Amino acid sequence: IEDVELIRQQVQRCSEILGQLGAESGEVIGEMPQPTTLREVVDPLAAEHPRLVVELEDDSTQRLPLRAMRRVLLSLVENAEQASRDDAPVTLRARPLADDQVEIVVEDEGEGMPAEVLAHARDPFFTTKSEGLGLGLFLASAVVEQLGGTLELDTTPREGTRVRIRYPRLALEGNVSSPRHHR
Repeated sequence: IEDVELIRQQVQRCSEILGQLGAESGEVIGEMPQPTTLREVVDPLAAEHPRLVVELEDDSTQRLPLRAMRRVLLSLVENAEQASRDDAPVTLRARPLADDQVEIVVEDEGEGMPAEVLAHARDPFFTTKSEGLGLGLFLASAVVEQLGGTLELDTTPREGTRVRIRYPRLALEGNVSSPRHHR
């Protein structure tokens, strides 16, 4: 009977994984970039995550896969919140870079990642959480790579982790950047 229960639990886990992969692949794979601003991507996240501090130095219209980018940032923000103390802020900064790139950084004030966790953090199905599926950083990396960008992890023991996304700016003609800060 224990074996039957174990099999049932594993089938349930597989079902959850496939459900999540199916739901996210619709947002990640094949979504066409559309004119949007980072503000449009980030505002719904800020509304649902009161600890999130948003600093946008670039809010010009870009061509982005809106739902996929929102899913990437949601995953990073949720990871950062889970890694931080209950009262600690999570910061999301976006800024233009000189080489026509955009940089987005999500930073927490947690304990940082041990080297053995950092080495596998982007591997599919790798998780340190009892409820996690281990797909967040894997799928985030895939989306950023589809944009021609990079996702880097930088962690400092007892200080926290920074996830740095850089991707080529796909700006539209005639747009002006306007610095904005939002909490």
